Amino acid sequence: MATNFLRASLLLAGLAAVALAQEETDAFLEDGSVRTGEIAEEEQHEFRFEVKTNSFGADPFDLLITLDVLEGDCDLCPVSGADADCKIWDSIRVVKGPNRMLMYSEHPSGADILYVSREKIQDHCTGLDSCMLRVIVVGYSPLAEYELLFDIESDVREIHPDDQEALEAIYQFCCHSDGSCTSWETAVAASGVNKPKNFCYMDGQICDVNGRVTHLDLSNSAMQCELPVEHFSKLSMLQRLFVFDNSISSERLSSRQL
Repeated sequence: MATNFLRASLLLAGLAAVALAQEETDAFLEDGSVRTGEIAEEEQHEFRFEVKTNSFGADPFDLLITLDVLEGDCDLCPVSGADADCKIWDSIRVVKGPNRMLMYSEHPSGADILYVSREKIQDHCTGLDSCMLRVIVVGYSPLAEYELLFDIESDVREIHPDDQEALEAIYQFCCHSDGSCTSWETAVAASGVNKPKNFCYMDGQICDVNGRVTHLDLSNSAMQCELPVEHFSKLSMLQRLFVFDNSISSERLSSRQL
């Protein structure tokens, strides 16, 4: 009886070790990784990806993280840096610190995308032999079901000329006051000597593989204008637009968006 009990205990311990090892393996992401799960409210599921900085300089890449919420509500919070701590957040913003990169998102349902550019990776991983990116799924509803997709992209995303033209028109129309649009003016208002910065690699902005803007964040830009619908409409692939905390007037936008 004791022998059987010992064997059963060893078997359970072995199964627990295998399960733990599998869980640890599943927590590490690589190009093309797909992770699925269920998550409760205020629960966090953590996944990790290691950036090997000794090879990153010669072969840089961007990271595309897609969270497809199948049921309920949950969000993404990617963090780099050993001491960073992802918490439950209330609203969409990008939070910066001297030794960590922290971004998170807010959405009611469906797929959500976070794009970590090679420039951001370089900024936060310089001087380290390796840099760990932690991707944390945070639950917001009693129970949510999700699918997480992780992709490495080597090709540089250049903004499409039509979208560049539309953004320059929006800048000229809404950013005429002192101190307005300082966070993105280098992408649309560079002098003849300086080439405009690639808008696709600016914080809060996301372009698709064709350089079309899909996520546009112009919030807190001190913009003052009537909504230039004709210019925004030229951003043909735009899915999400954030312009709150600006002086933009239009009956077409809700107070939440403004």
